[in-house]
Amino acid sequence: MNLNASIKLPPGSAALLRMAVRTQFAHWAAAVIVSLAVAVTVVVLPLTRHLRVLHERVEKVQVKMEKVEGISRGARDFNRILDELSDEFRELKTQVLQPGEQAKVISLLTQTAEDLNITILSMNPILKKETAEAGEEKKIRPALFEVEMSCHYKTLGVFFERLTAAPLILTVEGFDARPEVPNAPVLNVRLLVAAYVEWL
Repeated sequence: MNLNASIKLPPGSAALLRMAVRTQFAHWAAAVIVSLAVAVTVVVLPLTRHLRVLHERVEKVQVKMEKVEGISRGARDFNRILDELSDEFRELKTQVLQPGEQAKVISLLTQTAEDLNITILSMNPILKKETAEAGEEKKIRPALFEVEMSCHYKTLGVFFERLTAAPLILTVEGFDARPEVPNAPVLNVRLLVAAYVEWL
């Protein structure tokens, strides 16, 4: 038996083989695209909505506090309502920063990314004033951080879950994700994350 003899394929077999390979690749690419779409729809969007609820909660409590403080002292339930709101507000204040504590957010985001093997490409605080104007009341305001990172789309969902369980109130104000290369599961992600600071 001659081992060096080449195998001859029937005419047209090579073209059929190439077509089969292209079809298989197209199916794989479609599956990746569908997986990315499902990940964004099922994981990222619900988590983003949950983070926004926390943001709205801070604002609503603050508005309620301002209204209650304006209620007449003679109101029957004033003290009870004020105590309840004060307790809730004190609880929320443990999850906000004091001026100059923005490094806590950078540390928390960095540690969370490291735990999940997410590559942080850049992280920049968007600075705003930390002191009130004369006569302006002390308020809780957002402190924004622009984060760019690279991660698998499944890991991104876990990252958002970790943010919801963080000891600080963090919300995602902006989100954009694109594959590093077409049809790849690794994403380049840009986030605008807000923590909350009690400005003086």
